Amino acid sequence: MSNGAAAGTDALQLSPRLARQRSRNIEKELKKQASQFRKRIRLLLLGTGESGKSTVVKQMKIIHGGGFTPEEKRMFRDVVHANIITAMQVLYDGLAVLDVSIKSPELAQEAADWFEAFNPTVTTAPIPLFEKLWADSGVQEVYAQRNILQLSDGAAHYMSNLSRFSDPQYLPTDRDMLHARLPTRGVHEYVFGTKWGQFVMIDVGGQKSERRKWVSAFADVAAVIFVVASSDFDQTSSGSESGGNRLREALHLFSHMMRGKQLRDKSVVLFFNKSDILKEKLARGKSVAEHFPEYSGPEGDLAAVQKWLVEIFVKHCPGEVYHHYTTAIDTANIEHVFSDMQEILIGDLMKGMGMK
Repeated sequence: MSNGAAAGTDALQLSPRLARQRSRNIEKELKKQASQFRKRIRLLLLGTGESGKSTVVKQMKIIHGGGFTPEEKRMFRDVVHANIITAMQVLYDGLAVLDVSIKSPELAQEAADWFEAFNPTVTTAPIPLFEKLWADSGVQEVYAQRNILQLSDGAAHYMSNLSRFSDPQYLPTDRDMLHARLPTRGVHEYVFGTKWGQFVMIDVGGQKSERRKWVSAFADVAAVIFVVASSDFDQTSSGSESGGNRLREALHLFSHMMRGKQLRDKSVVLFFNKSDILKEKLARGKSVAEHFPEYSGPEGDLAAVQKWLVEIFVKHCPGEVYHHYTTAIDTANIEHVFSDMQEILIGDLMKGMGMK
């Protein structure tokens, strides 16, 4: 009996030691989890070409990376001029497609001579000629039907500011940089810090030829941000997988992705981008139902169209998905959206680690 009592006493004496050991083990595990939490949080940007993915990355540089250096701006000067030339080339070719003529015979001949002799290695746009073409009513008639052309969204910004670009000392503004279109090839990472920690935003090319590289980028990412150009409901895309409509192509791609096993344990965030252009198109009377007969909401109603967009995308998600309406060229909008998104993602990560 005395032996039993002694054993009981030993057990009671061991309990504080066991409790301390358990406490140390818990503290060690929490420190380990906190260390993992402080590691860089990887965010993968996906979407179709020209959805605005790379513009989001540029905004992170402006908001969290101190902006663009003068050297970076000098490097983009040729990109801006190349964008201007490409935009005017699309508008000029659109004249024949839409059977529209330049109103001035002299200007028509000057333009024909320049485009016939054009060398792709030229890196400076002929600003005086392009100013006259942009002012021509025939070119404006083509621009009004730009949804059937492969014209970049930044065309109007550049054409309305042509005089600035003729200055030999010209350096792109942040707005010029945000509008600049340079197709992403391969996989690019941008690292930046916020009050929540270090983030790595991974930008992968959205063109169909680039999508085979997406699978390799899924490893170790905390979330996937899929960018949808919400204004693309009336845009055509040559070679599209979904009947030539850009928005249908984005929906087809998102649906295909959500069926894959790579996203099963990832947070998914939808950016319905280009809200400003969507609003402008609806205000001009563009019909959503004309291109999407399944849309039964009121025409011209931005809130109704955005609600419908969320519904047709989210129904392909087996789990929870977050969404935001964005205008990627609007720095304040992206700063606000990303701040909200960080809190949600950090909360998800903490819950996954048992810290919340």
